[in-house]
Amino acid sequence: MSIKLFGDDRWLVQVQKQGIRRTRRGKGGILNAEQAEKLALQSIDDELTIRQAEDLLERNIPIDEEHLTQDPLTTSNPIKFSSLRDYYHERWLKHAKVVQNEITLKRNVHPWNYLLHYLGNYSLIEAGNPKQVNFFIEQMKANGPISFKNRLDGRPWKIRTSELSNSTINKSLQNLKATLYLAYSEGILDRKPRIDLLPQDDATPVLPPTDEEFDRLLEACEHYRAVAPWLPEVVELAADTGMRRGELFSLTWGSIEFDRKAIRVEMQRRGRLVNGVNWKPKHGKFREIPMSPRVTMILTALNENVLHESDDLVIPSRG
Repeated sequence: MSIKLFGDDRWLVQVQKQGIRRTRRGKGGILNAEQAEKLALQSIDDELTIRQAEDLLERNIPIDEEHLTQDPLTTSNPIKFSSLRDYYHERWLKHAKVVQNEITLKRNVHPWNYLLHYLGNYSLIEAGNPKQVNFFIEQMKANGPISFKNRLDGRPWKIRTSELSNSTINKSLQNLKATLYLAYSEGILDRKPRIDLLPQDDATPVLPPTDEEFDRLLEACEHYRAVAPWLPEVVELAADTGMRRGELFSLTWGSIEFDRKAIRVEMQRRGRLVNGVNWKPKHGKFREIPMSPRVTMILTALNENVLHESDDLVIPSRG
């Protein structure tokens, strides 16, 4: 809350509570500004009461004076978010479906399975406590991988590794950190969470294939032309340009400049989403990839053999 005075008779009042902000401007002395501040706070309290009542109606919980006098965004409230599992199902999933795409949501299912398995019954404050975070890491290291899915015959899926890498554990810690930060930003937690990640020194280097291995890969791709007509070309373009999968399959003919022998990488249709909209680089920035003779030959052949417009995909979904 703040009151700013400008000159002798002008003032600006700004108040914020639980993510709701009110701004008031006016003329008069400090007493008028203080009165405006009180009215703005009362306006926020009224809105919070309405929101809480609507939430109780959605949950089919009877509305009484005791419920409405409770702070709806505190961990002491027994109605909402009594545990990390409760918060995950009732708040985090709704938020994640807005800011994350389907691919990211699927990738985070397994890290969340570990979080709910070890920390699901703890409150948000306890789950973010350094002691519990250390317990979580130690249990992950000691117990190793866990199969959370069963086959059709009821048996669990076979576990391929005997221990969990630091990068796998970090995925769960990153999800926990993001969730607790959301709770902090919405006023549910009083302190910003601080969760340190493990050093990822256990990563194995990625070695490029030899010429013989790459030739065998292209030869195997040729056998699938009947069902995937452009598979060999996709493999060669990806290997020669270093483009990500989302970038390659989002590439349009308007981004190919044959005269300059350059490819403009501008967006990933299946990549990052912001409020459900495909993300684009800030200020429309993009990067360019030079076209090698092999890439030029492949794109030229596709350009001549496929009817297209500038907005059409370079790699069509059907042959």
